[in-house]
Amino acid sequence: MKDGNEATGKFNYNMLLDEMQFINPPDEIMSLASPSKVLKVVIANRTFIYLKNYFVEILTDGNISLFYRAHVKRLAEKIGAYGGASATSSIESIATFTSTDGSLTRLSENEKVSYKNELTYYIMQNGKVKILFKLNDLFKFFPVSKDLIQQEIEKQHTSYTDIESVKKIIDWINAKGLKE
Repeated sequence: MKDGNEATGKFNYNMLLDEMQFINPPDEIMSLASPSKVLKVVIANRTFIYLKNYFVEILTDGNISLFYRAHVKRLAEKIGAYGGASATSSIESIATFTSTDGSLTRLSENEKVSYKNELTYYIMQNGKVKILFKLNDLFKFFPVSKDLIQQEIEKQHTSYTDIESVKKIIDWINAKGLKE
């Protein structure tokens, strides 16, 4: 904790809820109530910190630190006319209706739900945090070294969706001593 206290237990990061959870003594699953008071959480060989309202995992720590947030995004599409799905909110849903005899009938929403794993990377230098929405956002953080980084990304066939690949680029930037 940021106040110097330490707690041990069985922790897990729930990607669907975006919450750090733990099991308390009566074996109930609980979520941390005040995550902003947490300095770090270590689970096995993985370290998480609370950054920008989420727990993020530290991938590399150096002059340039790399963090990432893995989460599950819920995508709901309402089922419209003739069974067609739409992500728009313009499809009107009716939850209940009253029949002519006065009885109330509840209806269930007709939705097609899917889940998608998403990664969000963050880099930090001198306390300044930037989000990498795509790999090319590195160039904005290092405008002077843009061409050099571009060559290394192409040389290593770096993919934004491959965590180890992005980590290698940041490790390379740290080894080269590049600054923003």
